[in-house]
Amino acid sequence: MILMSNNKILRIAATGDSFIATRLSSYANPRFLKLVEIIRSADVRFTNCEVLINDFKGYPAVQSGGTYAGNESYIADELKWMGFNMVSRANNHAMDYREIGLIETSKNLDRVGIVHAGVGMNLGEAREPKYLETPSGRVALISAASSFPMEARAGEARPDIQGRPGLNPLRYTVTIEVPEDAFKNLINIAKVMGLEVKEDSEEIRILGQKFKKSTKYEVKYEINKLDLEGNLKAIRDARRMADYVIFSMHSHERGRTLEE
Repeated sequence: MILMSNNKILRIAATGDSFIATRLSSYANPRFLKLVEIIRSADVRFTNCEVLINDFKGYPAVQSGGTYAGNESYIADELKWMGFNMVSRANNHAMDYREIGLIETSKNLDRVGIVHAGVGMNLGEAREPKYLETPSGRVALISAASSFPMEARAGEARPDIQGRPGLNPLRYTVTIEVPEDAFKNLINIAKVMGLEVKEDSEEIRILGQKFKKSTKYEVKYEINKLDLEGNLKAIRDARRMADYVIFSMHSHERGRTLEE
């Protein structure tokens, strides 16, 4: 991506999830090295760091992000070798090794000079923009996630209590809308399960999932207002302090239909 401001060209190389567990610098494949050259040629070289760089320090969380994505500290050096200078960290593996894994990863990224955002020792730190200085302008990064174990969510700090280490969340609620005949079947299922429901109910909750009577099948998402407002504020704050703002969103959610 090439952007221009004040007659200065900013080149951005943005990749997806980096789930790395080996030394990339050992590969000599010409096509791979060409990719490395492309990344290195940009001013902003961004990826989502979906592993912990913690030398496996820290106690494994009760629930991982799918697997325990611990790694050795040299992974930070490999990211630097690839050319990356900015990474997002709010994702489902951010707290696989709890706060010690978070802290060790921060230390290793700081050691190699890679700007990172999306996690912190409290919600304020996790949500705050981080900045990269380039010859073509200042670039801010805000990183958030909607897919994560709930205990990975960072908590706010107060004057009388410290915050909770974790990631910057963008939570949501899901409502599944179904036609009337299907909704009647759900009412009957709820009754068999011993749940208290009314025949004239327009909405029902079964095993934690909310269903709503409608005219068609559809999945609807509603963003948590506090998380939305907090992230929008971070974006506005970053815009005042930087020439460009990158908002990185890590999400595993499906769309409104199976096709999406």
